[in-house]
Amino acid sequence: MFGLFKRGSRPKPPNYLVWQSNASRWEGIWKSIAGRTGDGRLLFLAHFDETLAMLHELLEQDGLVAETLTRPYQPSDLCKLPPGIYVARASRLERQGDNKDTTSNTPLKIIAVEPHLMPEPDANLRAALDSIRGDVLYEHHASLDDLPMRLFAGGRTLELLSKAGFKEGDCLDSGMVSRAIARAQGRLSETPGLNRRFASLAEWEAQFEGIDGR
Repeated sequence: MFGLFKRGSRPKPPNYLVWQSNASRWEGIWKSIAGRTGDGRLLFLAHFDETLAMLHELLEQDGLVAETLTRPYQPSDLCKLPPGIYVARASRLERQGDNKDTTSNTPLKIIAVEPHLMPEPDANLRAALDSIRGDVLYEHHASLDDLPMRLFAGGRTLELLSKAGFKEGDCLDSGMVSRAIARAQGRLSETPGLNRRFASLAEWEAQFEGIDGR
């Protein structure tokens, strides 16, 4: 579904899986893991503090316990994880060093639940995951509610997609929309005086107050 990596091949980073709203994104993510939490290994990746907290809250509501990966890790470390559910900050994933086995021999599903506001963190994430081989699936979710799209592309994109039949609850795997997200991230990255060390989405978004995205 939705542009996943193909099993048994070198994974090609997929497009963003784009939802109309944050609410439909979370509902869609939870539907995609229904009945699969005991199947191999499931890793959730997030960029921001608020999202990490929400992930733990949602998992606890379903009676699921997730281990948090707190140290920097490489793709080879993910391939060695025992069966279970894991949550990690995307920025702690480092590019793979040399001479390490990056083949996953048991099912590994990786779900990045949000885009960053800057282009580099998502590009680094995809580059790191590109080294994993074997039995791996990867999804990277986004929504038109995310700040880059709200400021620079959300209204126009939603109008075009609505004319094509895109509605709440649908998920779109589209190179065009993925490129629109990347362009919007790029425009945000040009904002003067950015503090790029924030871990909180609220602190990041506060830097863009008053920006006219037209």
